[in-house]
Amino acid sequence: MVVASGADSPRVHTLPSSSAFSLQFHEVLESGDVMSATPPTRPKEVVIAMYEALSRSDQATLQRLTDPQVSIHVPEILPYGGTYVGWSGLQQLLQATSELMDSRIEWDKFLDSGDQVVAVGFAHGRGRKSGRSFDAAIVHVLTVRDGRITGFQAFVESAPVVAALRDT
Repeated sequence: MVVASGADSPRVHTLPSSSAFSLQFHEVLESGDVMSATPPTRPKEVVIAMYEALSRSDQATLQRLTDPQVSIHVPEILPYGGTYVGWSGLQQLLQATSELMDSRIEWDKFLDSGDQVVAVGFAHGRGRKSGRSFDAAIVHVLTVRDGRITGFQAFVESAPVVAALRDT
């Protein structure tokens, strides 16, 4: 649900927290105050709906919004980095990150550029084994075609995350 205090004020999207992952959006939606119950088709709406589903651990919606052959790239320097392909790849990535950390992402902007959306924000979290916290800038570039995410490229300020995920 989007909360707005005035016609021109930024809307803050606060999403419920799952056990290891939560999101918060600071973004002005062009389409109104409340996300529609109908399936999103515009790339920006698809991306926001995907992040909302992710925060709720809504597997059915994630699967509906993700192309069966989605290609996900995460920087290799991260312990969970690599290339993940398809629904099973997305599940592997989510499992790997939840085993390593508790995290919360605050999205500041969604930049719509045709079939690509750039999500800009910060990740805040804690390494599960080390107990150390981190704050890192993040950028995701997502490609959307026919209402589904087909590509996902993550850019992460890696040093704080890597330090927090070290055991010693």
